[in-house]
Amino acid sequence: MSDIFVYGQRRPLPEDAAFESFLDPARTAVVSIDMHEGHLSDDADCPCPAPRAREIVAPIDRFHEACRARRLPIIHVRTVLRASGRDDVKGGVSAWRLVFPLYVGEIPGADQHALQGSKWTDL
Repeated sequence: MSDIFVYGQRRPLPEDAAFESFLDPARTAVVSIDMHEGHLSDDADCPCPAPRAREIVAPIDRFHEACRARRLPIIHVRTVLRASGRDDVKGGVSAWRLVFPLYVGEIPGADQHALQGSKWTDL
């Protein structure tokens, strides 16, 4: 089997059928979500900066390299929002727009975050 990382420490993945059932390299893909300029840019105009996210770019790159060496597909996903606030296919609002301010606070520039066609959606 393989190793896993738990809180930054490499640990062997147990030889256990429970793990093997969902970590079969022949049926496994890696999904990388929202590693786009809207979070990672150090541009002063970045509408929704996530400085801590920049710290994990190099480790994610190493992880992706290891996955590619094992011929695992990597799927890069980015969320693209609309200026109207109607973000999903049914015309609804993205959940984070409602929940984030309740628990984290308002984000200056959130109305510009990941807007369709903007540079903030570039990977």
